[in-house]
Amino acid sequence: MPDYINSLKELPKGIKLFAVQFLSFPFWYISLYLFNNDFFRANTFVTIVMFCLCLIATSSIPVMNEMHKCLEYSYTKQRIKKITEKYFFSLGVAIFQGIISSILIFTFYTLRKFYAVNLDYYAYLVSFYLITFIYYIYLMIANKKLREKILTRQAAILSKNLGFADEEEE
Repeated sequence: MPDYINSLKELPKGIKLFAVQFLSFPFWYISLYLFNNDFFRANTFVTIVMFCLCLIATSSIPVMNEMHKCLEYSYTKQRIKKITEKYFFSLGVAIFQGIISSILIFTFYTLRKFYAVNLDYYAYLVSFYLITFIYYIYLMIANKKLREKILTRQAAILSKNLGFADEEEE
């Protein structure tokens, strides 16, 4: 294996997580260029990059946190270690955001060019964050249901082991 791959494996988890989330950077950059060209022209490259990084952080951290909780409740600790080592949940969020960004960019650009609908960057941001927020709520509900299911299963196993289930059946 090349040395740079081995050095990537030794990076701290936080930096690996950020690197995976950096996959959504081009979508934010392109959307800024297409829908907020005045901001794009008036600022330096560093300012635009910092703005994109802020958008990445605010859009991905809550969803990643909730996805991680869902994975925690649905797998054993040993399995969770393997999954978190592979950063499955972070990659899922990056792919989700890339798909949503692509769909929104295509839709907004098409409406703007062919139908002369004046959509600015704020409409794009509101749409993106609204979809992300709905996904976040879905994950919270799924997380709650998983937790209740696991707690019910654990309570049944515990009551069976303690002999409470036999008394109820008689």
